[in-house]
Amino acid sequence: MVTLTTQVLPDSQRDLKLTAAGGQDTVWSSIQRLPRAQVLSVEQQDIGSYEEVRYEYTYAPITSAPGRTHVVGRRVWRGGLQFQVEYRGDASQDSRYLADGRQLVASFAFTEKSWPSRRYSAQMCDDKLYGIAAIRYTNGNWEDDCRTIHEFAHNDLTEAPVVHRQVLPFQSYALAKGFDNCLYSVTKAPTDAPEFVYRYDPATRKGAYTSWRLPAQGPDVTWISAATDERGDLYFLTSDANQVKVSPANGTVTPIWYVDPLKKAPFYPSISFSGAGTHGNFCLDDSNTMYLVYSTDGSLLKVTLPTQRPNPDLMPLSGLPERGGYSDLLMQNDEAGRRRLYLAGPKAVYKVDLARRRATRVRKGTYTDLAGCNLFRIVPRPAPAPPPPATASWRGRVLNADTYQPLPQAQLRLGLSGFGKLVKLGPQGTFSYPAKPGLTYTYRAQPERLHHDRQHLDGRARPHRAGHFAPAPGRWHHRAARKRAV
Repeated sequence: MVTLTTQVLPDSQRDLKLTAAGGQDTVWSSIQRLPRAQVLSVEQQDIGSYEEVRYEYTYAPITSAPGRTHVVGRRVWRGGLQFQVEYRGDASQDSRYLADGRQLVASFAFTEKSWPSRRYSAQMCDDKLYGIAAIRYTNGNWEDDCRTIHEFAHNDLTEAPVVHRQVLPFQSYALAKGFDNCLYSVTKAPTDAPEFVYRYDPATRKGAYTSWRLPAQGPDVTWISAATDERGDLYFLTSDANQVKVSPANGTVTPIWYVDPLKKAPFYPSISFSGAGTHGNFCLDDSNTMYLVYSTDGSLLKVTLPTQRPNPDLMPLSGLPERGGYSDLLMQNDEAGRRRLYLAGPKAVYKVDLARRRATRVRKGTYTDLAGCNLFRIVPRPAPAPPPPATASWRGRVLNADTYQPLPQAQLRLGLSGFGKLVKLGPQGTFSYPAKPGLTYTYRAQPERLHHDRQHLDGRARPHRAGHFAPAPGRWHHRAARKRAV
């Protein structure tokens, strides 16, 4: 019988590779727990667009009976999903069914129209734009909000937004949109303590804290802005311009800088005096440039990210009111694919013409932060298969074929040819032998009889039977080695 099962991986495993998450060891361990298990092969491959572990073993479902079950299977991870195809049959019927079972298991493959990937790096950012509403109108009065999110479709800020009312569990000044079209935020409270990033899904209107923890921001300092880069990484900036990066694909949090790079700019004294506004609200474009806004008058500042070098001049904009309160920037593509820079002002959102340095009002409203990522929308390409590893470890155990007990006293030799090298066995009959992929190794055992499947270490060649050696009292059996690149 051949079965195919599919399983949605939990979010904690969605972006992991099976070959890097101990998949081979997990399969090996699960087989070991079966009664009188005999491992014939366990091997793993990283194809690039998916990873898999192939395995073959026999075991005795009923320990008191002589019958054994033969299992041949593949466990595949692709796009945050697990696929497992497996043949199971009575070992006494191998001559009738095993060849067909192996062929059916090997035939499993993906078509061009397979399930969409759930992995973060494979997602496509849509055109929607979001903003955190700074105030709300309640019972005839305006009051602070900073928890409600407005959703704008297709970059058209003239239409009424979809309102996600008070969906954040805290007041916030920082909002970033991930490639998975979820929104990420952190509290604006100056806690001077590590803070967890909150994820909100506008499609389901559900949210939860992630495991990503931003470092303590410092006394009397606030997380003031957030943005997304071309890789889908999320950047958070404090009111004193310290910056960290969160990589959703692997959950790492990385400090970018602790010293404001604008301190190197000649105009810095004019924006950093006592009582001056902040310049911590920012966005990123597709050329590794950070744009920041001076909250007092809406002037723009630029920093080249790879060098952390600031532009030497302020960029004042015409068309803005004199009153301060400029709170964020966002670079988006419009319907025609043209770049548009949006500026959140004290009572309105503006569209900025960078060439003319002119701002035009597009809608009323006050927003603490804007979020979008369609500037970086790129059709994902299948990842190339990684090169084969330069080294591999051939691992296995020597067991008594009748009792399946380890035989640590056996003398085992492995090598490419000839008599081979003596391999040390552990207390449980285990061994590990350094090898090179693509080569076939032979073994010798003394003085008892040992049989074993010779394996091609690159995981692609079919196994073939090795010879038997001179028997002595009792029969020994070497459990087929598993291969693992290191």
